Amino acid sequence: MLLKMISLCQQANWYLFLLHLLAFF
Repeated sequence: MLLKMISLCQQANWYLFLLHLLAFF
């Protein structure tokens, strides 16, 4: 269960990172 939460957090961080990159362009 904890690993699932960590993997979901990593995916969310990756999407947020992409959104920030797109926002700068």
